[in-house]
Amino acid sequence: MNSKNTPHCTPNTSFGLPSSLTTLLDSSHTTEASTLEATKCRLKIELDIISGKTFKVFVINFDLALLINVGRLPYKAMVKDIQHKLGENVVDTATVDSLLNDLIKVASTLANLQNIAQCEEYSFDIDEIGTTLWNASIYYKATSRSRNNKIVALLRHAGLMLIQTGAITRTEKTVGIKLIALATKVGKAYIDCGMTEKADEVYRSMNEYEANVLASQDESDDSRKFKATTLTTFYASRAEVAWKLANTHIANLMIQHATADKYLIYCSMREVNYVCHVCLTVGYQLSKENKISEAITWLKKCYDVAGSMKGKQCHERTLMLYNKFLEAKINICVSLIIASCYLKKSTQDVSALQLAENAIVTCLERDPGNLLAMSLKIKTMKQSGADFSSIEQAYKDLMSPQQITKDELKILLNTAHFIAELNPRISLDGLDILLEKTLANFGNLELIENAIVAKFHIMGYIDKKNDIENIMKSVEVTIGYERRHGITISRKTIIACQMILWQNGDKNYVEKNYELAKSWYTLAYEFVASNEVDNRNASILQRKISLCDLGRHAVSDAINAITLAQKHEANSAANYYIMFHIALEMNDVDNAIKHLHQMCNSDNFHANMLTIAANEAYKRNNKEILIEVLREILLKRRENQDAINVDIMVLLRCLIRLTYKAIEPAGEDEQQTLRQYLLGYFEIAITIIGSDTSSTSSTDIALTKQDLNELEWYYKTTWNIALEFCQNPASVSIAIRLFGIAYKFLELYKEETVEILAWKRLCLFTCIAGKIFQSRDDIIPEEKEDILEKCLADIIVYQKIRNVLQSRKQLNSETIVEPQQAESDVMLVFLFEFEAKFQLKRWNEIRDMLDDAGKYELNMPFKVYERMMELLIIDKECPSEILSVTLQALLNSLSSQPHSEYTRFSRWFRMLLISALYQDKHVAHQYFVQATDILKNCPHQSYPEEEIQWMMVTAWNQGIDYYSVRNFEEARKWCETAIMFCRSMENGNFYEQEGANYHDDGVFGYRIPRKFAMPDYTSQQLINRVENANLVRYVLAYRTRGHRSAFLDPLGIMDRAEITAIDATRYGLSDPYKIYNLDGIVHVNESESSFESKREATLEEVTTHLNNVYCSRVAYEFMHVPDASERRWFAHMVESQATKLLTTEQKKRIFELLTRSEVFDQFMAKKFPQIKRYGLEGAESMMVALDKLFEVSNKAGIINAVLCMPHRGRLNLLTDLLKFSTFKLFHKVRGNAEFPEDFPATGDVLSHLASSPTLIYGAAKPLDVTMLHNPSHLEAVNPVAMGKARAKQLDLMKSESNCELGDRVICIQLHGDAAFTGQGIVMESFGLSNLPHFSSGGSIHIVVNNQLGYTTPAQNARSSFYCSDIGKIINAPIIHVNGDFPEDVTHAMEVAFEYRNKFRKDIIIDLIAYRRWGHNELDEPAYTQPLMYKIIRSRKSVPKLYEEKLLTSDILKSEEIAEFRENYFTYLETQLRAAENHNPDADTLKKKWSSMVIPSDYTSAIDTGVQKSILEKVGRTSVTPPDNIVIHPRLRKYHIDARLSKMAEGKRIDWATAEALALGSLLLEGHNVRLCGQDVGRGTFSQRHAMLVCQDTERVTIPLNSLAIDQGMLEVTNSNLSELAVVGFEYGMSIESPNNLNIWEAQFGDFFNGAQVIIDTYISSGEVKWLRQSGLVMLLPHGYDGAGPEHSSCRIERWLQLSNDRFDVLNEKIPVNLNMHIINPTTPAQYFHALRRQLKRNYRKPLIVVSPKTLLRLPAAASDLKDMTPGTSFRPVLGDATISNKQSIEKIVFVSGKFYYDLFRERQAKKLEDRIAIVRIEELAPFPKEDIITEMKTYPNVNDFIWCQEEPLNNGAYSFIAPRITQILPSGSKLKYVGRPVSAAPAVGVAKWHHKEHAAILRDVFV
Repeated sequence: MNSKNTPHCTPNTSFGLPSSLTTLLDSSHTTEASTLEATKCRLKIELDIISGKTFKVFVINFDLALLINVGRLPYKAMVKDIQHKLGENVVDTATVDSLLNDLIKVASTLANLQNIAQCEEYSFDIDEIGTTLWNASIYYKATSRSRNNKIVALLRHAGLMLIQTGAITRTEKTVGIKLIALATKVGKAYIDCGMTEKADEVYRSMNEYEANVLASQDESDDSRKFKATTLTTFYASRAEVAWKLANTHIANLMIQHATADKYLIYCSMREVNYVCHVCLTVGYQLSKENKISEAITWLKKCYDVAGSMKGKQCHERTLMLYNKFLEAKINICVSLIIASCYLKKSTQDVSALQLAENAIVTCLERDPGNLLAMSLKIKTMKQSGADFSSIEQAYKDLMSPQQITKDELKILLNTAHFIAELNPRISLDGLDILLEKTLANFGNLELIENAIVAKFHIMGYIDKKNDIENIMKSVEVTIGYERRHGITISRKTIIACQMILWQNGDKNYVEKNYELAKSWYTLAYEFVASNEVDNRNASILQRKISLCDLGRHAVSDAINAITLAQKHEANSAANYYIMFHIALEMNDVDNAIKHLHQMCNSDNFHANMLTIAANEAYKRNNKEILIEVLREILLKRRENQDAINVDIMVLLRCLIRLTYKAIEPAGEDEQQTLRQYLLGYFEIAITIIGSDTSSTSSTDIALTKQDLNELEWYYKTTWNIALEFCQNPASVSIAIRLFGIAYKFLELYKEETVEILAWKRLCLFTCIAGKIFQSRDDIIPEEKEDILEKCLADIIVYQKIRNVLQSRKQLNSETIVEPQQAESDVMLVFLFEFEAKFQLKRWNEIRDMLDDAGKYELNMPFKVYERMMELLIIDKECPSEILSVTLQALLNSLSSQPHSEYTRFSRWFRMLLISALYQDKHVAHQYFVQATDILKNCPHQSYPEEEIQWMMVTAWNQGIDYYSVRNFEEARKWCETAIMFCRSMENGNFYEQEGANYHDDGVFGYRIPRKFAMPDYTSQQLINRVENANLVRYVLAYRTRGHRSAFLDPLGIMDRAEITAIDATRYGLSDPYKIYNLDGIVHVNESESSFESKREATLEEVTTHLNNVYCSRVAYEFMHVPDASERRWFAHMVESQATKLLTTEQKKRIFELLTRSEVFDQFMAKKFPQIKRYGLEGAESMMVALDKLFEVSNKAGIINAVLCMPHRGRLNLLTDLLKFSTFKLFHKVRGNAEFPEDFPATGDVLSHLASSPTLIYGAAKPLDVTMLHNPSHLEAVNPVAMGKARAKQLDLMKSESNCELGDRVICIQLHGDAAFTGQGIVMESFGLSNLPHFSSGGSIHIVVNNQLGYTTPAQNARSSFYCSDIGKIINAPIIHVNGDFPEDVTHAMEVAFEYRNKFRKDIIIDLIAYRRWGHNELDEPAYTQPLMYKIIRSRKSVPKLYEEKLLTSDILKSEEIAEFRENYFTYLETQLRAAENHNPDADTLKKKWSSMVIPSDYTSAIDTGVQKSILEKVGRTSVTPPDNIVIHPRLRKYHIDARLSKMAEGKRIDWATAEALALGSLLLEGHNVRLCGQDVGRGTFSQRHAMLVCQDTERVTIPLNSLAIDQGMLEVTNSNLSELAVVGFEYGMSIESPNNLNIWEAQFGDFFNGAQVIIDTYISSGEVKWLRQSGLVMLLPHGYDGAGPEHSSCRIERWLQLSNDRFDVLNEKIPVNLNMHIINPTTPAQYFHALRRQLKRNYRKPLIVVSPKTLLRLPAAASDLKDMTPGTSFRPVLGDATISNKQSIEKIVFVSGKFYYDLFRERQAKKLEDRIAIVRIEELAPFPKEDIITEMKTYPNVNDFIWCQEEPLNNGAYSFIAPRITQILPSGSKLKYVGRPVSAAPAVGVAKWHHKEHAAILRDVFV
């Protein structure tokens, strides 16, 4: 074939030809022979011959190229061949579907080849081929023995498209209507096979033809009739399709066309019947969907169409069809009755019911015996409330027909079911009448059997156990029916009846109604036995009975039942499984294993049985049985490789879970064994899955979804467990192997998705890390080398995977979601590779790494090279070249770092220089020269001055050394280098810091809010303000007083008197149309959507704008702020900000939050009406406020939010925004604990629960919200939240050196209006908010204003106008907002956050709302506020008001709202059911606290000693200020010089020095310490002097912060004069991290009770209530020295009363989770060890220190330095070391604290050392029983025991100590009390009386 003979047409391949045919379109320029050869296409139709179960393949050859390029007839022959094949065989549907879809695509392509279609010679062929395909569909439909409607539709569609294409060149007018007729048939065919979308596609392709047909003029009656009938059917069918596709508009439009009179007058009954059918179908379905009005519309159309037949002259056939329409009308009645039922149920629509009744009356008048109408009449009688006796009579009449058809029987049986819902007994009686009379006489066995089956169904309506006997009687009557009437009921019916009884049993079994289920099963079993049905069913029923008995815990009955089952069916696997289950129930492991083996070797065994057995064993935590199941599975697997793969994987998962759970409580040795077991289980799993996948030879076979889920569980679980094992050094090797197994699981994936690659990379990373850590252990060199080589091999694979991920990201723009921070992983892998090569001494490779660091596409940060330097600098073999290159890399990394990082760099540089000086001075000089280059290039004032000075001096000294040995050349070089350093300082690269005021920013922890300067007025603006002074005053009046006129109160009861201050006439402004220049006066936007301000405006425009800003539903108070810049910013913010119109999605978000809150409260009220839940009704906008605040803060960079709030709305917030599990809440509501029952804690009430979720708002990092637990003491939680927020921020600032206070953490405080003004802690907390050592960067306060405090109205609850006025003590701006308008609430929150973020100060939002109920839901508020609650109860809720707004604006529909509420209510129902099976876990010691434990031993001594050299260094540094600090002369002599002298001697260490040694040693170990209190820097008694103040500049220095480069930091905080808020703040800081030490010192111990609320609710009981540990130390100066009642006692008795220490000291079985340690130390060494012990234990408890006053400088109370060195520790009891002969001791005096020294002096004076011993109890709680017993045993002859104290009898430790010591005294001994008598005051205020009491105590002791 030549190209010139080929039609010039280009196939349009975009229509998607089959891949097997696309090559045929490329042959338009080939020869004829090659075209024919290349276009042979073999399409296979596989035909399944059912009889022989074989496949016959028919191969059809045809030349598609001839069809496409020439258009000849071989294709038609092929179509005819298909026609015959389809008619002769039963077709395999999948294959034929594939073939026909290919044909459709070919036809579609042909239909678009316009060049061919426009050639008549080819269009005829295409038309003919399409007709042939159409005829093939008719032939197939008529002749096929197994017709497939889909094939018919596909053939017709292909034919239609080709006919349509061929018709393009035709000119006759009837083409369009004919194509519509064909399209209608295609559409109906598609509807028949459920392919509605395809039908719609066909109909839409007719749009053009439809328009042409409607526009054409009909010339004859026949053509008009054909057009009318065709369009009627077309429109009706299209209406049905549109309705099914939920296109309501098109459906309504099409049915209007179909029912148009202009078409119906030409239609026959066939078309009318079809239209009616469509209307009935749609109407009926709509009625079922409760869309009643729409249903009636469609049904009325059916009436109208049917009525159109009346009066027509119809022949007999038409009349017959018309009679069928009467039945259609009855069907309409059915639909109307259904509709009326729905209406009756919901709206009591009597008219709808009347309509149904009229329709029934009409039917009965025409046909009195119509059973359907009689049945419907019964239903309407029920709907209209007729007497049941009349309904019963009508039912009996209905059930006694003379004759009956099958359809009529269905009606009667349906009615019987309807009656059964009312009275099942009456229903059964009616069926008996039907059976005994009508059906018996009628003799139709099929109808009889149907009625019998229906009777059995109705028996299921009887659910009560005591009716089973009646059911049995009914069964017997039914069975006797055969004998009475001489018929034989078929086996099929018997089985059906049996199955009904069976199903009733199953239903009750599922509902756990085991008694009733057993009764039904027993009934079914007896029915089976009476009819001699097969034994297998009998066996099954007995098994079910056995299971019911197990459910009833009747084990013996269960055994009897399964024994009977065995008789019916011996050696049944199912029976053995039940026996296995019974054995498990009896905890008989041996029999359980026995029956397990029998089950596996018996008949009908199925692999799933092993899975179920494994699950049962898993529920009981029985690992022994699980292992047996595993063995059986492995045996079965050997027999059949492909069997029970899923089962073994499920079992392994169970074993893994059980073994993992058993690890934690086990001992160390057993833990290691269990870890080995876990490793083995995972190895089995990878072996099984690996062998299964490898056995699949074809790589095209993809893993199933179940396989993928299994793999995902295994690789993630393996990795997580391995990661946990890494925490234990003993299990690192196991962890590494587990990481490798996880990687093997990932390798099984056929397709490496981005997620799989990311997980592979993570597994390799953790494996590499594990090997590096393992290599650091002391192992043999060969093993270490092998580990490192493997590690390097893994790193190569890791880098390859990372490169693939990066290339995918760049080429495909894929979003790579990785499980960890990939960037930090890369840095660590770089370090790991370096360390491996470092340990292998591969210096060249390390050099290459440094040169090629760019291959990681990541600039390595400073800390990476810092770690490298740390290793290289200590290795003497390291070449200097490597050190130099590393140093340069370290320097280069500083380009993106803050200037402060140069300090760290300089320290490393100094170490390198020192190292080089000792090794090679020539290399060292090169480094010094390199340093000069660094100084030239480093940023101004960034390199530390002292380091430059050191380098200058060192270089100069080196030059002098060379000069002294006459090496002048080297001397010259070094001296020149020193001069270069000197010049760099002269050039001003460095500066000397000027002296700063007291507490300058040089003190660690000093933070002040950042300053933001709002530009001041320009000169032009100032001139304008002067010229328009009256307008300025007017605007200021609005800004100052506008809030008083704002619409803020939802209830309208707030005093809103007219404010004359905002009357324009008061300022001489009377012309509303006068135009003013607004520049510098007020900001008025050009429009709502514009941010640009107007330059000019009329007075009326200004007034309108000011009213909108300051007097609407949001009002502002900011003019009291003293900072003018803040005031200008605030005015500009609220006046110039364009109105932000919320998006539809934002409004829907608000709707969801409000509605969920309301539904939650309604649900709680319904389910738990007696619970005090403190719901949010009336203030639901609080949810919107917090959601918006979380969103804007997170998007501004905040990653942590600390939240505190009172009771109200807490549960709503927890379960919604804060993701607290609702089922956990319901578990708690039902009276259960929120943690395991055996946990050492007391728990807390509902309204104190908390949550710490992670929220995602689309920011770069998610938002971690920490909601704090709160006590019922209102507002007590506020300072705790502030402290925790500051601690979080300071922790973050360690890693983000350029981070400012408040950048990453925000504190959010919620308050109630009454508590906000009533509780003094609010004022104290505000007093801390802006202090440099307490600020957290600004808190946002949200006051949920109920306008009521308990029952006290606002006017009686506060003296101020607003509850928020308390915030003005710190000049905080205030925003008032009406809580009824949630959109305004969001705007208020945005403004509040902008202010806080800009100025880092507190701001208050006054959310004015109301309380729908009382203080709690059980109160009746109308007792005290009747008028207020009359208003509240008459108004709609906030969610309802907002829903109405959205309905009005067409954002939501009422159906959507109802569905949302119903869905959330259903969800809560589901969660309530889930709560029944909830087993709570202990939410404690996570994240930062994961290294802590809940201890069981509090008495074990911990070595807290420190090396003497370190102590000496700390001691010297603690009193060594910088040279530029001028010290007070007395301080230098009595503090600095004295301490240096003591440290040199190693003796006479006083309390302040011991404290400095303890804190300094902790700082050197990397811990931060915060010392807080009133005057703690100096010390109340001028003993501490932790901070030194320059006498010339007041510059402050803290010497302990200069110990070392990498030390922790000491923050010394002189607090304001507050106890309550400050102690709460310190407690909040202490619960953030266990690695920091927080110390609060009272000025005098007596003053601690100012913080009693915090002590009672947090410090002493926080852990037992909420499982939150705290290591807070409280120093309480105590001692009776004549200072009076308020300066003597820290109330030891109160602290001991708060202690939960064991009372029965001899009963050690009683577990105690001690709440705090209380000590009264008597030596500085004891104090030293107590402080260090606080951070050296693996748990944290508050430490209460009864600290001394007079002992601070008492020489006898000093310690030696050796008492603090290694091997020493805190001693709870100090014996009497002065006693030489303990055999002579007759009396022991127990004492605690400083009174020991008074007793010691008195005994010495009276020389009673050989008779009386004095024993000091240093630790009061926990009571040191063992130490006291040990000490008493050393005095064998003592029978006289005294407790001596200087406190009164009702004070001090006596009441705590006496009952405990008494238990351990020798038999017959008693404890005598010596001390002050009972007193109301802690001490006397008269010095003479004090001395008299003191002498009396000493006299009584030594009498």
